[in-house]
Amino acid sequence: MLAITPGGLSLMRGRSLRLASLWRITRRDGQVFRFAVHDRPLPFREEDFATYTYTPVQGIDPSSLEMPNGLEDLNLEVDGVTGTTITSDDLRAGLFRNAAVSEFVVNWRFPWAGAIVTTAYTMESLRFNGEDWKADMSGVGKRLTQRVGRRHSRRCDADLGDGRCAAPLGPFTFAAELAQSVSPSSPRQVFVLSGAPAGGLGDDFWTEGTVEWTGGSNAGVVSEVQKSTDGGGGSYTLTLYLPTPNDIQIGDAFTVIAGCNKTATICTSKFANLVNFQGYPTMPGSDKALQGP
Repeated sequence: MLAITPGGLSLMRGRSLRLASLWRITRRDGQVFRFAVHDRPLPFREEDFATYTYTPVQGIDPSSLEMPNGLEDLNLEVDGVTGTTITSDDLRAGLFRNAAVSEFVVNWRFPWAGAIVTTAYTMESLRFNGEDWKADMSGVGKRLTQRVGRRHSRRCDADLGDGRCAAPLGPFTFAAELAQSVSPSSPRQVFVLSGAPAGGLGDDFWTEGTVEWTGGSNAGVVSEVQKSTDGGGGSYTLTLYLPTPNDIQIGDAFTVIAGCNKTATICTSKFANLVNFQGYPTMPGSDKALQGP
């Protein structure tokens, strides 16, 4: 989305143009960050008619941008380093994934005149190596190229417990606090779930499930379970797909929900919910199409 205000147009015609970029990043949790690619703080009045201060930031380097014609996609790549504002813990937790980004190009001598150009992005494919991060940002035009709708497959395309699945999650949800020590070699990825209902749930009962951390240093983070191993007596060793931002410690509170591998077999035997199965298990594959008479 591009827009030029009357005040900005007047400055352009007067040839008194000194450009600075203002960046507003709105994370998924609602927290807002405001940066100025400049050497001093700049006040700027936003869409809600409130004035906010954009502070100078070091270590963020956006790539050059060429304005496309028509509805062509607008892409931008940004390199940065972690610091006190964009921290490594927040990046590990994925809090900046799919964040909404607005860029306001202003005349730094007259920021009160409004933005000369306004551009909206979505932060995608965020990569992080511990110190540096790189984000690919796409404009709103990319949404016009995305496929919308269902894809027919043999597996279910609903999320466990959502409106289409309608499976009750109560019997498959367990809340607890970590009581046993975690793996010394993987303190952010492997932990022991104890006190769960005993009764031979099996090794893969929690596999492909989710863990929502409700207490401790990882509170608010949702992790996906890669593997669960039944240790007997209501004890299970859970391995996460991705490590948590901080070490998992004894006393951390969490809620774990059983996993579903999206097959009709598990939907029947584990959840007794085949009537709401959103896949097509008997759909013929390409082998049937290639068969001769």
